[in-house]
Formats: sequence, C-alpha cells, structure tokens
Amino acid sequence: MREIKFKAFIKKLGWLVPVDRINFDCETVEADLSGEGDTAEYNFDEIELVEYTGKFTDKRTCIFEGDIFMCNNDLVVIRWAGHGFYPFRRKNSAEFNKVTNWGMVVKSEPIGNIHKNPEILTT
Repeated sequence: MREIKFKAFIKKLGWLVPVDRINFDCETVEADLSGEGDTAEYNFDEIELVEYTGKFTDKRTCIFEGDIFMCNNDLVVIRWAGHGFYPFRRKNSAEFNKVTNWGMVVKSEPIGNIHKNPEILTT
C-alpha cells in the first residue's frame, strides 16, 4: 500500500507546500509554509490538493499529481486516470496520451508542476 500524503497549491500565493492535516469537517487544510513547522490554515476553496502518486524518481524525489517531466524531448505530466496515476506524454501542442511505462519518468527529475509552472505546457 502506498503512503498517503498531499501538497496544497495556495492559489492566492502561488505556493505549493506540504500538507500537515486535512480537516474534512471544517473543510480546511493545515499547510507547512516554511518546511520548519510554521503552519497556516486554508479553506478548501483557497487551495488545490495535489496527491502523492506512491512513486519516486531514481534520486528519491516523490512524484506528485501534476508534476511535469521532460523525457526524451517530450513533456510528460502526471495525472489521475481511472484507477490510478499515470504519466501522460504530449503528442502535440494540445493533446496528451496516457503512458503505462513509468521507467522514463523515474529516471528524470520534475521540471515543474502544472499549478506553479503552467507556462511550461504552453511552450
């Protein structure tokens, strides 16, 4: 079973930070803003949750939903599809196709994330 963890993209700040706690009753998220335990609370409508895929790169970097990789001169984005996370390789400037082989992704490092670096996908 994979480890469950999340990051939160704080919309108004443009920050992608680790999540310490999710409170579904109050619809809030406690996020670690500094990496040193300085937390702040955000309402669900102020953030977008980004989930850990359970996979990591060869350099032990955790791979999260929305991470962008450059693999063999192709952009690859990690997305949820049906029953799990999969890499999607850009076929042309607007379309991405699902790839079942994680090998190309784990050998590289993320170059960004769709929330923090959406401009990468428009190049």
